[in-house]
Amino acid sequence: MTCRITREDEQLICTAKQRHSTWARNITITTTNYSDATPDITILFDKLGGQQSVSTAVAKTEFTYDPATLAVDTEVISYNLDATAGYEFFRVLDRSRDALGRDTGLILGSTPAPASTIVEAQAAYAYSPNGGRIAQISNPQIPN
Repeated sequence: MTCRITREDEQLICTAKQRHSTWARNITITTTNYSDATPDITILFDKLGGQQSVSTAVAKTEFTYDPATLAVDTEVISYNLDATAGYEFFRVLDRSRDALGRDTGLILGSTPAPASTIVEAQAAYAYSPNGGRIAQISNPQIPN
């Protein structure tokens, strides 16, 4: 097995069948290196066990958590389809929750530049006051 730490982004990169490493900042890294053409996968976990990122040869997903509830708040998915340096495009999945921690909606957008987001899809959930079941799912982009 070969492991190295890159100083620019402080990532530990390992090549192995499957490797679990914990290092100074209590970040656990799981790397799976397949012997065939299957793309390798690397998963970084924070000290509470939440996924920080999942990386393959063609995409990287980074997770942001709500500090009050520890629920996933946003996912940024970066795509590198041509295997050259840099990512061709991004998708951002942003979730919202009510005071009870239930999902109340999501927005899927793209980010051509950090300052702008183009909404591609969204959904809003409404719950029944009796029993807490989902009563309605709507798309705010489409008038009722």
